[in-house]
This record gives sequence, structure tokens and C-alpha cells, in this order.
Amino acid sequence: YEGNSLKKYLMIEEQFHKGANSPLLYLEAYGVIAMNPVYLTKLEDFELQLLQFGFKYKMYNQDLIGQLIYLSGKQKSFSEKLLHLLEFCYQETGNKECLQNICTLLIKGNQYGKKYLHWFELAVQNELRITRLFEYYMLSVDLNSKEMLPKMVYMYFSYQSSMDYIRTGYLYANVCRYQEQIPELYKVYEKQMEHFAEQQLLARHINMDLAFLYQTFISREMLNEELSEALGDILFLHQIEVENEQIRKVVVVHEQLNGEEECRVVGKKAMIPIYSGDHKIFLEDAYGNRYVDTYSYSVRKLLLTGKLGKLIETSI
Repeated sequence: YEGNSLKKYLMIEEQFHKGANSPLLYLEAYGVIAMNPVYLTKLEDFELQLLQFGFKYKMYNQDLIGQLIYLSGKQKSFSEKLLHLLEFCYQETGNKECLQNICTLLIKGNQYGKKYLHWFELAVQNELRITRLFEYYMLSVDLNSKEMLPKMVYMYFSYQSSMDYIRTGYLYANVCRYQEQIPELYKVYEKQMEHFAEQQLLARHINMDLAFLYQTFISREMLNEELSEALGDILFLHQIEVENEQIRKVVVVHEQLNGEEECRVVGKKAMIPIYSGDHKIFLEDAYGNRYVDTYSYSVRKLLLTGKLGKLIETSI
């Protein structure tokens, strides 16, 4: 096989599929594609293993990286190995096609979250045209962040949105907070944000962003009997956030009321009504054990009962 590098490469691939994994074989095969990148025609297990081997020992050149980037654009399914190779290539080259293929690969695999936000953010900043890029950017953004979103994100969602109410609420609250920086876009959003706030209130949805929107958009003129009833149902809700992952429920006992209120903990948070300062909070684990002072937790009131309470009173 010494006189025919392609035959050598194919022979080593055949040995790989039979279970051979000698570093010497990898070195021989990698030397072939490093000298002849056109021999790299697909990105399956053998090729990805080979490229990982070569990149690990910094044995690569621009032509081979270019062939990898080109082939990655043709992939139909997500691969963790390929993602790591492309991430390495982008760090080495800053190639926009590589960035595009990284984001496309993530979207094909339905991969999102904080660890991928960097890539979606770079693609937005570079104004890359990728189907569903902005949706995956919003799926990855930290909902606790109060930073201003990229202007391109505001512009995109001013025309269309298929996001759930949690992400939409986060987006609209962000638009409101930065309305002075984006006054023209705020005007475009204003009516749809008002309608959204009304619909979410009727659904009795609540979190910190929705609470902010209710206080911003719910007015005396909007309140009818149905909206007033919905507002009354969520007016005294508080967000209780626990630190211990073993806690399954939050229980509130009001001394002046019979019985108790309980709420399941989801993502370390529970939404539960607290009507007065004369109450006790218990944390309950999966075995039904209750704790008062053993574990730390925080309590945050979601709505300003003074302002919204008066709205309810005047609407009755």
C-alpha cells in the first residue's frame, strides 16, 4: 500500500470497523488526509475519531480544517464529537462558515441552554442567516439576566414569535426595561405586550417577568369582572426559592385561617399565597418531613398589592 495512499487509508478504515484502534494506525491514516484532505469525504465514526486524534496532537493544517468545515455543513444529525471539532476549528480560525455550521448542528440536534448561548450570541452578532437562530438564542438565554438583548433579537420577534409564555414574558419585560434605548421598537411592541399581559393574567400565569408586565400594563380601564377575579387569585402570591434540592413542597400556615396552603417545588421555586405577616413557612421533603429553620430559603412578593388591590376595589 506504500504507493497508494488512498488504498492505505481505506485499509485502515476497514481495520477500524473490525475493532482495531492502534495509535500507529491512526497516525498513518491521519497523515494521509493531512496531505490529501480531499480523501476526507464523510464524517462518520472513523473520520471523527481520526480527526480527534490529530487535533489532540495539533497535527492539522488550514486545508484539512476547511474540508472538515465544508463536510460539517452537509451533516443531517447532531454529533457531540463533531461539535467539539468545529468549536476547536472556530477558535483557531474565526471562520464564519464554521460558526454557522456550529449553530446549525446545535439546532438540528435540538441543543440549547446556557452552555451554548455563546455560539448563538456570536451568530446573532455576526448577523448570520440561520433558520430558528433567534428562537434558540432565547431558549439559551439566562432568564435571571437583566441585561439588554441584542437589537436584532428585538427586531426579529417584533414580527413573529412562537415562544412559550415564559420566554415571551422575559422578552417583553426586557423590552419594557430598555424602552428608552429602543423607543421606536417599544412602540411596535406596545399593543402586543398589553394584549399578552391581559391573556396571561386570564390564564393566571405568574412569575417575576409577568408580574412586572401586569404592573406595567394592567389599568383600571382594562379591568372587567373576569380580569378582576383573575387578578384577585394571584395578587398575594409569593415566590419562595429553596437552596436544598431535597425539598419537594412549601407549606404556609396562617394563624388566623383554618388549614394550610401547600405548593410543589419546581426548579427550586414555589409560588404560594401569603396573606399577612402572621404566618409560618415549612419546607417538606419527599418523605413528608417538615423543616422550619433547618434549610435556607428566600421569599419574594410578586405583585404590589397596594396598587393592584386598589384597581380591584375600584372595578367592583
